[in-house]
Amino acid sequence: MRGSAGWPALGEWALAFGLLALAGIGAMSIGIFVFPFAIVALVLAARRDRGWPEAPTGALVGFGSICLFVAFRNRAYSPCPPGPMRLAHGQHFSCGGFDPVPWLTIGILLTVAGIGGYIAIRRTHLAAAAT
Repeated sequence: MRGSAGWPALGEWALAFGLLALAGIGAMSIGIFVFPFAIVALVLAARRDRGWPEAPTGALVGFGSICLFVAFRNRAYSPCPPGPMRLAHGQHFSCGGFDPVPWLTIGILLTVAGIGGYIAIRRTHLAAAAT
């Protein structure tokens, strides 16, 4: 095992994979500008930090945090009613966006799986090292 380990390493991997997820989600807009930072963060994390178990669990936490961010940004989601709408003069109506519930559900599942998996793996390794 090389490099740093523990929670700081998990945080670095989560940041790197979070940037990669953000670049993927926003590929047609801001993603092209975020992608180089994601690559640099991944290379730095790979050089500085231990790969197992921090990298895969950090990937789950990073992807989950971006899903939570998307859910947060779309919390004011209003579905559009079916059919044509008639508004009186001066009335305003807006609808659309992304439904935040799937993003929130997946974000919570990925983040909890990443942190819970890291805690479980870490406890198993510490228990094995103690015996």
